[in-house]
Amino acid sequence: MILFLRILLFLVFVSGCATKSLPKSDISNAKMAIAQSDNKIVRTYAKKELQKLKQKYKKLDTLIKEKRYKEAKFLAQEIQADSMLLQKKASVIEFEKKVKTKENILLDINETKLQEEDL
Repeated sequence: MILFLRILLFLVFVSGCATKSLPKSDISNAKMAIAQSDNKIVRTYAKKELQKLKQKYKKLDTLIKEKRYKEAKFLAQEIQADSMLLQKKASVIEFEKKVKTKENILLDINETKLQEEDL
């Protein structure tokens, strides 16, 4: 999955290298991606990564102000890919924690049954 996103990001970058105008749609998509990533699950399980993503967006603003549009386009696309990965990562962590909790409950139930059988 990560390799696919990196290849996709590279292809998009290569196709957009000639950008000399403000990449409005990429910037808008990056902003939406961050908004989607800034949710309870991500804030709970991947807070540091979310902060890094927001820092990248600040850097994007700087690139735009400096009219470095080619770099801005690439960074905006990178933010979008990182956002997708971040959301998936947080969801996986949340799922793993839920599974672990259920496993612990089952272990407790089994221990209780074993103790009752010994009586």
